[in-house]
Amino acid sequence: MSHYPGGNTVTSANQTAQTIPLGSENKIPPDIPITNPLTGTGSIKTSPTGASPTRSFSTKFELDGRTVSFMGTSTISLPAFEGQATLSYSTDRDLTGQCSFSGTVGAGNFSIVVNNRVTIVASGTITGGPREPLDFAGVGFWGLSR
Repeated sequence: MSHYPGGNTVTSANQTAQTIPLGSENKIPPDIPITNPLTGTGSIKTSPTGASPTRSFSTKFELDGRTVSFMGTSTISLPAFEGQATLSYSTDRDLTGQCSFSGTVGAGNFSIVVNNRVTIVASGTITGGPREPLDFAGVGFWGLSR
């Protein structure tokens, strides 16, 4: 079992059409390949810059000479924040279109899951934002420039 900022916990992993609970006695058979997620580092900030409270935030990541961004709109207002974040995804197709997200922000941390498969996490690097962790959700869209 893995713990992430804001109290989020991962309790299972998908492996080639098979779900195996993490932390259980079930072991991943050696013939099932484990794919490592692709990752990138970048920035996150509320927008417009300096506005507080706001419902919007944006991220920007440099991946192999491309700039990938995610612009999100929360269902609740958030105090202004900014910091460095890590993006984890499986394929470039994960980084396209409009999608939903849910996560937690506050106490120096930010963590969202986009469409149940992409994560954007900033552990201890966020300045501003709520003092205590705050759950939030919303919709957003991906942008790509070369």
